[in-house]
Amino acid sequence: EWSSEFPRGSGVSVSGRMPLFEDPRVEWASGVLGGFEGKRVLELGPLEGAHAYMLEKGDASHVLSIEANKRAFMKCLIAKEINRLTRTKYMLGDFVKYLKATDEAFDITFACGVLYHLLNPAEVIEHISRVSNSVFIWALYYDEAVVNEMPSVKKTMGDSKRISHHGFEHILHEHYYQDSLSVPSFCGGANPNSFWMTREGLLGCLKHFGFKKLSIEFDKPVPGGP
Repeated sequence: EWSSEFPRGSGVSVSGRMPLFEDPRVEWASGVLGGFEGKRVLELGPLEGAHAYMLEKGDASHVLSIEANKRAFMKCLIAKEINRLTRTKYMLGDFVKYLKATDEAFDITFACGVLYHLLNPAEVIEHISRVSNSVFIWALYYDEAVVNEMPSVKKTMGDSKRISHHGFEHILHEHYYQDSLSVPSFCGGANPNSFWMTREGLLGCLKHFGFKKLSIEFDKPVPGGP
């Protein structure tokens, strides 16, 4: 069921092959955001604990990581023990509800691989802007031309709708998980569907809710979409 390959030197072999414990996206984010040393980080949807491992290696002072998928949550706890993480706290639950209720403040929010699993991604960006001044996002987005060239992705897409969230007008494109919901290793959203923003919508939403300086990298299609 594992997606991640454990870090070199851990002595642990699992089925995962993605090098998430040595993720170049996190290394890039560290450079753009001025490093992680001494910073409080909120991580949304940690999957298997790989990025908390990298954040602790970067000397983050505290990582609060919230995961809604129970199987992924258990894998995070396993990874925490194996990698001896001491500054990371994992919580099981809906990070959207947490964001709505919390009065905690963080230096950075990590939202890697989560926005396209949500019903209202703009709402989460709004709440991220309230709890932290910096954010790292990696997300799939809707691009009609690219999606049309990817049959496996195109068949999961549904209708589009125009919505407004606190003054930000944008278009969302419905996505269905289909048969993926029955796979034990499924690590998508809590609902049978989600909504993808466009690239323009995602960047516009960040600006609308106060993120003025945007740096972009790794902006190319992957097997899951643009």
